[in-house]
Amino acid sequence: MDLLAFAPDDIRKFLLILLRVGGIVFTMPLFGDRLVPAQVKIGLALFLTLLLLGVIPVDPAVFPVQPLALVVLAFKELLLGIMAGFVFRVLFGTLAAAGQLIGFQMGFGIANVTYPGFEFQGSVVSAFFNTLGILLFFAVDAHYLFLRMLQRSFELIPVSQGIHLGAGVQTLCIELIRTFFRLTIEIALPTTFMLLAVSMTLGIIARLTPQLNIFVLSFPLTIQVGLLMLLLGLPPVALVIADSMKTFGKDLVRLLQGTS
Repeated sequence: MDLLAFAPDDIRKFLLILLRVGGIVFTMPLFGDRLVPAQVKIGLALFLTLLLLGVIPVDPAVFPVQPLALVVLAFKELLLGIMAGFVFRVLFGTLAAAGQLIGFQMGFGIANVTYPGFEFQGSVVSAFFNTLGILLFFAVDAHYLFLRMLQRSFELIPVSQGIHLGAGVQTLCIELIRTFFRLTIEIALPTTFMLLAVSMTLGIIARLTPQLNIFVLSFPLTIQVGLLMLLLGLPPVALVIADSMKTFGKDLVRLLQGTS
C-alpha cells in the first residue's frame, strides 16, 4: 500500500483504527504508564495501526457522511480502546492492591515510595509485584495475546459498526470486580496470615513479659517473616498471575462480544 496515495476513505479508516489502538496503548499498563514517554506511545500506536490497516477489511460505503455521525463513530472507537485497556489495567491494579496489603502488615506503611509506573504512592512490595507482573507479561507471551486480542476486537466490532451494551456487559463488569478482590486475597492472604500470627504471638509474649520491648523486637521480625513468605510464595503467586493474564484476555473477548 502506497502511504503517499491515501484516498479519503483510507484516511478515515486509518484515523478510526488509530483512535481504538491509541485508546488501548494509552490505557494499558506497561505501555500507558507515565514511565513510557509520550513519543513512544504515539509511535507504537501508529506502528500497530499501520500493521492492522492492511488486514482489517472495511467497506468505504458504510462510512457516514454527516460530520456529527463521524464524530460519534470516532468517540466509539476511542471508548472501545479505553475499555479494552482498562481490563488489563484491572489485573495490575490487583497486584498493587495485594502489595499494599502485604506492605502494610510488614510495617512498610510509613515508608511508601513514588513508583514511576503508579499514579499514586505505593509500598515497596507493590513496586515489586508490579515489576513481577511486567516480567510475567512477557514471559507467558501475553504481549502476543494482546496483539491477537487487538485484531480480534476489530473482528467482533468492525470500525463502521456501532455498539450497544448487552445484558451480559453488566454481569461481566461485576465479575471483573469480583475477580479483582479474589486475586488480591489469593496473592496477599498467605503472607498477611503469617504476619498476623506473628503479631498475635508477639502480643501474647508482651502480656507475659511486660518488661520486654516488643516494639523494637517486632519491627525487624515482621519484615524478615514477610520477606521470607514472599520468597517462599513467589512460585505459586507467579502461577496465579500468569493464569490470570490469560483469563483476563478471555474476559476482554467476552466484553467485546457483549458490546457487538
